[in-house]
Amino acid sequence: MLPQEYSSACARGGFKRAIEQIQAAVALKESAAAAAAAAAVAAAAAAAAAAEERWTADEVARFTKAMRKYPAGMPGRLQKLAEAIGTKTADDVSKRGRGAICV
Repeated sequence: MLPQEYSSACARGGFKRAIEQIQAAVALKESAAAAAAAAAVAAAAAAAAAAEERWTADEVARFTKAMRKYPAGMPGRLQKLAEAIGTKTADDVSKRGRGAICV
């Protein structure tokens, strides 16, 4: 609704209606801004998660070397692999290891 329409509604005595329309317009803008902010936060979180999942060539090399050192079935293997890599957690190693050939 345009400002002229608000003043016409007010002139006809529709103050309550004009106020309701203004409030509705403000709420719509606020919800759109909140949705945009939420989308930005979600995008940033997704980018951070993707960055955490990437492995450098050095990390892959340390992972491969550690897999040879700590054989499959060894107790505490994931933690030992993570410690050998130095920059990844046991959970990261587990995720990576699912797709790797165990040597």
